[in-house]
Amino acid sequence: MRVRKLGVCLLLFLLVVGMNVHAVGVMFNQNEIAFNENTGLPYADSQGRIQVPLRLSMETIGAAVEWDDVNKLAVIKRGETTVNVPLGKKFIEINDIKVETDTEAASKNGRIYLPIRAVAEAFGIKVFWDADTKYVVMSTNSTNMYTVNGQGEYLGFRWLKGHELQDRINIYYEKEGYMQHAAWKLKKDIDINEKIEWIDEDGKKKISSRKGIYDLLDAYVLQSKLFAMENKKYISSGLSNPYVEKMDYIRITIPSVYEDWADTGPAREYDVSNLIMQYDNGFN
Repeated sequence: MRVRKLGVCLLLFLLVVGMNVHAVGVMFNQNEIAFNENTGLPYADSQGRIQVPLRLSMETIGAAVEWDDVNKLAVIKRGETTVNVPLGKKFIEINDIKVETDTEAASKNGRIYLPIRAVAEAFGIKVFWDADTKYVVMSTNSTNMYTVNGQGEYLGFRWLKGHELQDRINIYYEKEGYMQHAAWKLKKDIDINEKIEWIDEDGKKKISSRKGIYDLLDAYVLQSKLFAMENKKYISSGLSNPYVEKMDYIRITIPSVYEDWADTGPAREYDVSNLIMQYDNGFN
């Protein structure tokens, strides 16, 4: 039997010290797995890793589960992959390849608990730990994006994570059939009435509120669209759009204000829609 040592931790995530493990949830493809007292509840083992009830978690991802009582191991099958999870051993077997781990499956209250990340990844399922919501997230999405439940004013929305803008904005969306509603929120506090000193295109010193500059940029967006519609054939032959140039001037002159406007205003709508579409199209 071949032996393969994984260079990264394949097992579950370190819990924050003192965290109530019953507050930890597990999601698969946007749906929370409904663990309860009958199915068993996730818990932290002695090494601080989360252990998850085997049967419900594996059946939720579409795997078949059998228990080999002679060898004291769970046999989990999904597609062409078979994973053997021995009780109390620091390894699993993926199609007869032994993979060493730093914790082991355990028996508690008559139920078997397993290192969910190692097993899920063996089936090609991505596993994320979301520190904001304390969820283990399993996903078959082919992108590196995933969603968790929205919070606060965005309760009922999906909170999209793992996209390239996540350090600047939070993206939320919900779907009703084919209808999609999206919202996004800048990840820093902005004083819309803050006074900004800048030099306009005529070289004059101006003091404008942040909102005033945002409104100006919004107007330029609308005017640039109208200009492009009215001068379509001329633009195709090289005519420049003066309103795009005005926006570029502000972008260069007061870049931080421009970036904040772009992250919250109409300019961001296309990016948000595109990221959500990438996520939706990423499922195999």
